[in-house]
Amino acid sequence: MIVRNRINELIISVLLFSISLLVLVFYFEYGLGLIPCKLCIWQRVPHVVVILICIVILIKNNFKLFSTLLFNQFNNI
Repeated sequence: MIVRNRINELIISVLLFSISLLVLVFYFEYGLGLIPCKLCIWQRVPHVVVILICIVILIKNNFKLFSTLLFNQFNNI
């Protein structure tokens, strides 16, 4: 079960940003027929990794240490 708090809202926003970016990139490539360069292809890999990490964090609540560290970093801003 996903608990709604500030950290999870941040993780969900990062997840939605990465997903929307990849959807847009695939639309440009396959919908509009633009050919990506090698760097454009390689730049997709970090977004896929971010998506996978965010999904794992949201599903498992065992990442309390990670969430605590992340929350403390954003409280100092």
